[in-house]
Amino acid sequence: MPISYDRVKNPELEMRRRIDALTAGTKPTKAMVQASIAPLIAKIDRTAKLRASTEAVADRNRSAVYNANRRTEKPSERELDALNKYRQAAIATGQKLKVFSPTVQLGASQIRSGSIWVALSTPYTDRWTVGDNAVANHLLGTWSTESVNTNQSLAGICTFFTPVPGRFNVRFAPFVSLSYSFYMNAFQLSFPPSPTVSRASSSGFVGAYVTAWDGSQWVEMADARETLWDRRVSINDEVMDSYDSSQRGVQANFQTVGNPLTFALWAWGGVITSARDGTFGFGHSLARLEAAVPYVIIEQMI
Repeated sequence: MPISYDRVKNPELEMRRRIDALTAGTKPTKAMVQASIAPLIAKIDRTAKLRASTEAVADRNRSAVYNANRRTEKPSERELDALNKYRQAAIATGQKLKVFSPTVQLGASQIRSGSIWVALSTPYTDRWTVGDNAVANHLLGTWSTESVNTNQSLAGICTFFTPVPGRFNVRFAPFVSLSYSFYMNAFQLSFPPSPTVSRASSSGFVGAYVTAWDGSQWVEMADARETLWDRRVSINDEVMDSYDSSQRGVQANFQTVGNPLTFALWAWGGVITSARDGTFGFGHSLARLEAAVPYVIIEQMI
């Protein structure tokens, strides 16, 4: 049974001893960092392939119905010109949406009395990004992501630790302040009928992800995500929204094992967009997300 802090002669020294025992001074290599996030990348790729496969089946079915009732009508040049001008106007509207760097308003860390815990602040161990418009800075604990049409932009920062031997529950809780904006538009000419329908989608999220090295590979221990938005439009619809400096407290809980393992703790997030032009229409999607992680909590819960 751990000794309560109010029963030791030097609480600060006791806290320092517990922190050192909890984190064990792990110093990962670049290869460790990249391998530790690989299970998450594989999961995201599988989800994207499943989504694309589902949409492809729907398109084939819709095209089959259209071909069975084939019509020869086509839009006039004036209609196509108006459609193209509307597309350009939609793109310009999305570009006008701005995302301001989030401001940090620190709140209570909600530590249980007697728990062994550590609050880590910048600089963190390393960073990770996916997508042309993804940028992360582990020295400052910030990341910025932007995705346009069918794409994704993901980023995160990480820290590592090796706990003391034993089996106990651990809570990893990054404090995230974020700002975001998104815009979607799907338009379709009402005549003639289109075999392919215009559509667009957008989603944004933040998460806490944990993997562990079992001696031969990195295995997933926890994947906690908070969805900020998840919207879809089709045919004739338009959606936009933005938010500045929203405070989020996503957390992941996992259990250690008897033999001490090295754990990788990731605070991450990003945006995923999709857009598809219909036969006589267009789809457009744009999303941005910026985040700051001033500190993370690693708590051995008792």
